[in-house]
Amino acid sequence: MEKEKNLSIESLPNEEWRDVVGYEGLYQVSNMGRVKSLPKFRKTRFSYISKERLLKPRWSGEKGHLYLTVLLCRDYSSKNIRVHRLVALHFCDNPKGYVEVNHKDEDKSNNKADNLEWCSRSYNLNYGSGNYKRAMKIKKPVVAIDNYGNEYMRFNGMIDAANYIRCHPASISHACTEGTTICGYKWKRLGDE
Repeated sequence: MEKEKNLSIESLPNEEWRDVVGYEGLYQVSNMGRVKSLPKFRKTRFSYISKERLLKPRWSGEKGHLYLTVLLCRDYSSKNIRVHRLVALHFCDNPKGYVEVNHKDEDKSNNKADNLEWCSRSYNLNYGSGNYKRAMKIKKPVVAIDNYGNEYMRFNGMIDAANYIRCHPASISHACTEGTTICGYKWKRLGDE
């Protein structure tokens, strides 16, 4: 009995552990956003039992879309899985069958079950300060530059410029980023020097 106690990880107050689906008997996830590897018996010349241990999550993903992930292994193959999705799959109801998980407090390091909710893509994109951050990106003043490198016209933001030349603001953004021409002008976002 004493040995078993030494092999287990102490739970936090109100923490509940559940087997990870597809990795039963190997890994468990908690409603507090923690993932642990369960003790394993290894049959070798010198058989032993590995200790239960917490997995250390790592940030991974593309710039601006980083999430905490853990590496789960089974049958000689491994897979990086996002912690917030693991927690949501095991502890959050999803009656409408949504495929995205939203962090209610917008903190991607807070993967507790009570901070997560299943949602639609549009809800996730429009949640919290996301729209504000995107609006600030397109609100920067932009300048239309003629073929001689002279400033032709200045606009308060990409939306104003797009309305003036009758195109989509994303076209102005793309022209600023890629250095392409729209309506005979190169475009430059002020403050990006």
